[in-house]
Amino acid sequence: MQTAALVSRDGAVDWLCLPRFDSPAVFAGLLGTDEHGFWRIGPAEAVVTSVPLPATAPAPSPARVRIAETADLRVPPPTAAAPAVPADRRRYRGDSLILEQEWDTQGGTVRVIDFMPPRPLAGKDAVPQVIRIVEGVSGTVRMRSALRMRFSYGRVVPWVHRVEQADGGHRTVAVAGPDSVWLDGEAETYGRDLTTYADFTVTAG
Repeated sequence: MQTAALVSRDGAVDWLCLPRFDSPAVFAGLLGTDEHGFWRIGPAEAVVTSVPLPATAPAPSPARVRIAETADLRVPPPTAAAPAVPADRRRYRGDSLILEQEWDTQGGTVRVIDFMPPRPLAGKDAVPQVIRIVEGVSGTVRMRSALRMRFSYGRVVPWVHRVEQADGGHRTVAVAGPDSVWLDGEAETYGRDLTTYADFTVTAG
């Protein structure tokens, strides 16, 4: 391992130094706020959360739940770049460093899988990568990715632009001086308030 990403319970990578452990962080929300950089992937719809009942209340037949509605998909709320809802379950897969988090929503259940593949010490394949896979477990769930890249521990806002790819897709590139990071993915992205968003829907399987 040459570096590592820390992922919070709400699906946000809020600490990541690139390309090494001793490099400046590109996501530093862990030590500050979302303004210092993060990458959050999570549900963009109502999340089902169990509510403890008073000891004197009779136990209902169906479990009582609280529905917490999030904001409209295309217009992020002014106080949050993406719905920050804690996962219902999280675990490492076996003895690996592959992290799995799951959310139960009104529409179904979704899983986000995070890992960093091993890389050689030299050559073009030595670029560090964070791989994030969104998997539908049941039903249909609307999702949102919010990516706020900040260099030098959140002090530097990079220039972000799109690069069209030969296969018809595109790459989102962030550059600040000699440093750059990029995002590849299947979901269409758009920019708002110096943040890169992607809204998409996953179904079971």
